[in-house]
Amino acid sequence: MSESLLDEAVRASRQLLDVLPPSADTRRLTRRASILARAAAIVELEPTSRHEIIKLVRLALDLREEVMVLHHLQRVTSGAVAEMMD
Repeated sequence: MSESLLDEAVRASRQLLDVLPPSADTRRLTRRASILARAAAIVELEPTSRHEIIKLVRLALDLREEVMVLHHLQRVTSGAVAEMMD
């Protein structure tokens, strides 16, 4: 259950990161997503304690939340710039 939650959080983060314009924040979050994706792959291959999986899931959910905030901020900023141009 928690392993699929880990995969889903990483996948959702990567999907949002793909539509964001390049920036230092996007690169930083993309690196975190890659690290967590590798950790998720290791969890599938090797026995991992429940505590370690829970920590990874929390990190993945934190990442997803941070990406969602950045995505929302980008949309708000783009909308404000578009309004100023009109």
